[in-house]
Parts: sequence; structure tokens; C-alpha cells
Amino acid sequence: MSSLLLQAGIRRRAYTACLHSGHTPRLPSRCYSAQALLATRHSSEFENTDGPHPEPPISEQDGHLEPEPVTPAKIKGKKTAKADSSKAQPKAKRASKAKPLEPLTPAKVELYLASLTAAGLTPDLVDIDRCRPQNHANPAKAAYAEEYNGLVDTLCRSFSKDQLRAFGEMYGLDPIWTRPNRKKVEYAESIIEKQWGWPSLKEVERQKRDRTEVNVKSFLLNPSQLFLILGKDGADLLQLSIQYNVHISLASNPLALRVEGLRGALKDISERIVSLKKGIAEETLQLPSKTPLPQDLVQRISRLAGAYIENVGGKGKVRICAKDPLSLSNAKRLAVRAACISQDASSTPLLSYLPADVPDTTPIPTSLFPRTYSLYPFLSPRALPWTMATNGAFRVRKVGEWLSTDTIEDLERTGGLAAGQGQLLTVAGLADDLKASLLSGMPELDREDGTSRVVTASMGHLLFNSPAAGQRATLIPPLKGYWQLPKIMKWVETSHSKAHFLSSLPPPLLKSAPSQSQKMLHRLVYRIVPGAADQSHIECQPPLRNATGPAKVIRLEIILSDGDASSKTETEQSTDGEGVCPEENIQPTSEPADNNYIPQSNIRCWIGTEAALDLMMPDRPVDMRLVITDSLPLLPGQEPLELRQYMSDLQAYLEYRHFEANQPIPPVDLELNGDRYMLDTSSSVRQSAELVSISRSELLMSGNASGDSPIQVVTESSLDLESSQKSTSCQVVCPSLTSDEDWRGFLRDCDRLSTIAYRPIGALGISSQEDLVDEF
Repeated sequence: MSSLLLQAGIRRRAYTACLHSGHTPRLPSRCYSAQALLATRHSSEFENTDGPHPEPPISEQDGHLEPEPVTPAKIKGKKTAKADSSKAQPKAKRASKAKPLEPLTPAKVELYLASLTAAGLTPDLVDIDRCRPQNHANPAKAAYAEEYNGLVDTLCRSFSKDQLRAFGEMYGLDPIWTRPNRKKVEYAESIIEKQWGWPSLKEVERQKRDRTEVNVKSFLLNPSQLFLILGKDGADLLQLSIQYNVHISLASNPLALRVEGLRGALKDISERIVSLKKGIAEETLQLPSKTPLPQDLVQRISRLAGAYIENVGGKGKVRICAKDPLSLSNAKRLAVRAACISQDASSTPLLSYLPADVPDTTPIPTSLFPRTYSLYPFLSPRALPWTMATNGAFRVRKVGEWLSTDTIEDLERTGGLAAGQGQLLTVAGLADDLKASLLSGMPELDREDGTSRVVTASMGHLLFNSPAAGQRATLIPPLKGYWQLPKIMKWVETSHSKAHFLSSLPPPLLKSAPSQSQKMLHRLVYRIVPGAADQSHIECQPPLRNATGPAKVIRLEIILSDGDASSKTETEQSTDGEGVCPEENIQPTSEPADNNYIPQSNIRCWIGTEAALDLMMPDRPVDMRLVITDSLPLLPGQEPLELRQYMSDLQAYLEYRHFEANQPIPPVDLELNGDRYMLDTSSSVRQSAELVSISRSELLMSGNASGDSPIQVVTESSLDLESSQKSTSCQVVCPSLTSDEDWRGFLRDCDRLSTIAYRPIGALGISSQEDLVDEF
């Protein structure tokens, strides 16, 4: 305001000097409105026939300049001007009362500006740039608003609306800022912000509100959207809360997220939630079981795959929602796999081993106290398989006797499986032979085409789930009480209870360090899909998994690293071809590796048949699963086209040919010789050959005082790439099925490993048989 007063004073003095000199005053070119006003009033004095009219004095209010009254008396002299002005004032008042101004009549200033425009006297960019300050205050300070409003007011009072619009066009502003239907203030603001680079005052004030005001906003969601935004155990929602510094809570009716925070944070998180909702992919899948998945399985699949799954109707149809295609594909695979496992026809054949009767060692005859068995709660040191319910796991064990010390089968007295004196019972209670049951349904071995046969026995535990619904763990077994073994097997048959095999390591390997010669493998296992030729969608067909008969399989193993490529075990040096492990059956090719990260000799593929048999041994600490496999190696180029493409992509990924390439995904299904196969296992495996030496105390606890020779086993530590679950296994390999001596030696090794009791860490060792008896 002080600067405007100073300018007004200077113009007043210049105007007075011009009057005394007899010239018409002229103001600076940028104040065209004031100049037009002076010129109009000056011309009206000489055109009025009634005489001179006095004018009001110049005022400085609001920055406008009003000239002093101009009369001929002032030009002639001061005395005449005073006298005439005192006489002219009443006439001026009468004249103003006689001729009131009409509202629609154009002002004289506008007429004069129009005359200047017609004469070509229009302002240019130099005139408006004189109003531009050198700098401005910090937008975060209150002084910035005052400077911004003062500059807008200056431009609006110095130039007309059309002139400001013309300045915007001269500056080359976007047509959106110079369109004709805008206000005068908006033209001035566009020049200040877009051309002079001042921050928008409205934006500054909005940002200030965003930084200071706290609001609450609710986001309506459906169950699938809420599940995907929450993430696993709510980790993704917690990350959103930390990232945007807001408090997030859940409202149940209606289902919504209630977010409390600053205005700016609410705006940012709103955009993020909208983006997440738009990125959700949805697909409906028909399961092969034609029955809905159990609710506990639905929840586990959703957690494992990171996708939302729900049953639609009651005919085995599920709806899957995921945030990315990979999670959607994993959810489909796990849903189909769970449906196949839940089918009644997909259970593995089950046998139970009842040791032979032994002479009584107590005065009381054992016939009065027959051996009984019961389902005991089982606590696994590792996570249970994802296909099992989490409400409780139970294993069949022998009920201890108060007057007996043989809590574990005594191999010296019973002979074990190798002696063949015990009984093998089916679920129907019938006696059976282990070797005949294992070979049941397997085709005749054809050695001429290079097919090899191998039998492996894995140590572990056969577990049963509680039938109680819900996720709360329970200690109540599905079969209450204690019963003889045939009664328990009959219960398994009538209740359709499924036994889940959980592999584990025997006690000697739990305390020993892993072998130095280890292999790192990437393993894919595909199983045939029955009736796939008549179906269009392979995902909806159940693989023949854990069926009573053998299943066709395709196995691919890629050796990523070989700790000791030159070492070979005794089982790999068999001369008849039956005992050769499939991992070593293919000889390395003589072709050069061409500097590839994965040589061709490290890529091995087999096709064959496979059958499994579960053996429940309640008189021992562990159970067993026996697997027989006939495998025929596929030469390079004979693999399915999908596998060859996957191997090429994997090799390119491991060689870092493309730095932005993602790890390839194995094909879900493939075709070979007219048969359709479906992916059953995708895992990373660390494999090693071990020699298990059983200590003296372990032999005494197992009742076997002889046979201290080491046992050759193959141990594997696997990571399921679909469910991210880890597992360990110990396998004993049968050298040959054609030799009875090799078969008995294989069973003898299984007996020794399966009768070693687990001891707590820190337990004292036993040095003699007497100490063992005293302890019990």
C-alpha cells in the first residue's frame, strides 16, 4: 500500500506540472485505466457548455487514481481558481442531481480504453512484466498468501480482462488457461502460476490441510478383496498402515476397512486400495471330485497360494481370486491336488505288521493279557503335510504292559520282517505277503529296452486325523480305547480313514552331520491323467495318485551342483541292472557342454510306472512306506515339448542371459505318446548318500545285540516349491528283487533302522542289558 501511495503522489505532481504547462497529463503506459479517466474528464471540461465543472480530488483508495478537479480558472491563476471553484460547486451538485448515470451506460474509462485499442495503443508483455516481483516468500509461510493475493489484485486493477487473456496467449499458455469463458481473476492466476512459476495458492492451502487435518474414511470390501488386502497373517495390511502412517481397523457390518489418518495419507491409501481391487483376477474351476472341498483345506490352500478360494454350490466348483497370475495358477494346482487326495479311490494300500509270538518271560501267561493297540496323539517336530487337518494327528502304537519290559519289538526273539515269521494284515484282516503285495499290478520287467526296477523303503509315521470339525487341536482320538490290531484295521476299512505318511529321519541321522558329497537337484514329477483324451481342460482331471495300482509317471531331475561326481555307492555298481538307482542310470554323454551352466549330462528324464505301499508297525517307533519304480530313460530330444522348453528357459535363467527374466514356471500338464500327464511334485532337493552306524546303546534298546555293520541309505531334504513346505526322508534301497538274499538283507536293514528308539537330547546312554532292564 505504501508503494501505491508513493506512485500516486508522483503522478499527482506530474499531473499538476502538466496543467501549469498547458499540456494534457499522461500516465505510465501500464496504468491505462487511470490515464483514460484523466483524459476523459479533462476533455469533458471543455466540451460542457454550461461552464466548468469541478472534479473530486484524487483518491488513493484500493490503488485507483482519481485526478483533481480541472477548471480554466486553475489555468489562469490560483485566485481565480479559488473563486470559481466556490461558485462552481453548487452547480456541479445540481448537475449531478439532474443527470443520474444509467447502469447500462458504458463507463467513460471503458470508452477511452476502447479508443486506445482502436488506435493501436495496446499494452505488451513488457508492461505486464513490470508488475512481476523478483521473488516470493516461502509457500509454507503465511506471508506467501499475502504476496500472492496482492499480486493478483495488482494485475486485475492494472489491466482489463481481455488484456490479461491476450497476455496469456502471448506467453503461449495452454488454450485451457486462455479460453474466453474464464474470469478475470483466473487469467491473472494462470499467468502467475503457469508463466511466472509461483506455486498455486489453492494447492498450497490444500497441502496444508492434508498435513494437519485428521479424517476418517471407510472402504467397503467383499470377503475376497479383504483377504487379498490383508495378506498372509495380515502382513500386507500392516505394511500399508506403516507405509501411509494411518490406523486401520476392520468393521464387520458392513464389511469394510476403517482408516484414520491425515487427509493426504487418506488420499494416497485410497488410490492404493482402488488399484489393488482393480488388479484382482477371478476364475471359476470345476474340481474332478464333484464334491466341495473341506473348509479346513480351503483355508490352507488360500494361505499357501496367497489366493482366495471358496466353494460355489455343492458340486465341486470353486471360485479363485488372486492378485497375480502366479498365485492364481498355484491355487488351481493345489485345489485340484487336494480334490484328488480326498477321493476315496486314491488311498495307498495299507498293511499292518504283527510280530510273531515269543515265549513268555514272565510268570503270568501272555494269553491272559493279549497285545492291544491304541491311537496315541502324535507331535511332529516338523510341520504336518498341508493336506492334513490341523486339529490333531494320531498314530497307532502298542499299549504298554506293567509286567513286561519289551515295549519295542525284540528282533532277536521275533526275527523281524527279514525272518518272515510275523503276520501282515490287510484292512480286511486277511494275511498277505509283503513282496507279493508290492509287485501286485506291476508289469513284467523288460531288460532289453533298458528299463530298470528299484525298490526303496522310507522311514516315517502313518498318522490319522481326528474327525472332529474345526481347527482347535484335540487329544481325543478318532477311535477311543485299546483294541487288538485286526480290530483297528477293520475300523480303518469301515470308517474310510486315510493314513497320511510323514517321512522322517531315524535317530542316528538326527545327531550326525550331513555327508560332504551332496547333490542339489531340481525335481519334477508328473503323473498320468486317466481319461484325459476325452477332456478339454487338463486341470480338471484327477491324477492317478496313491492309487491301488501302479501309475505312469514322468520324472525330470536337473543336477544343479554335484558335490562329488566321481563317488559312487555300492548300490550304483550293480551288474544286473535292477538295483541301479534312477539318479545314476543315465551315462554322461560325450558331447561337449558348450560352456552351458547345466551340462546335458546333468539333465535326466525318465518315464515309467510307480506303486506305493504303506506298512504300519505299531510295535516299533516308526512306520515305513515302500515304493517300487520301473523307469526307462528318455534320450535328449525324446522329452515332451513342454519339458524341453522349460529346460531351455531354466538354463537361460541360471546363466543370467536376461537380467530382468523371472524364474520359469514348470508346465502344469504335458503330453507324451498320446497320454496326458499332470504336475504332481515340483521341489528342490538336497541329496546325499550316508552310512548309518548304529551305536551299542541303540542296539541294546532295540533288542538287537548283533549286527553292528553300517547301513547304506540315501537322505533327502526337500522343499516343495508350491506349498513352501520342507521335508526330510531316509531311503533304504533294495539291491535286487530277483535275489532272495538281497531282499532279506534289504528287510534286515529296514528292521534295524525302524527299531531304534528316539531318545531325548541329553539322555544317558545304556552300557549293558542289565542297565536296560533296571531302567524299565
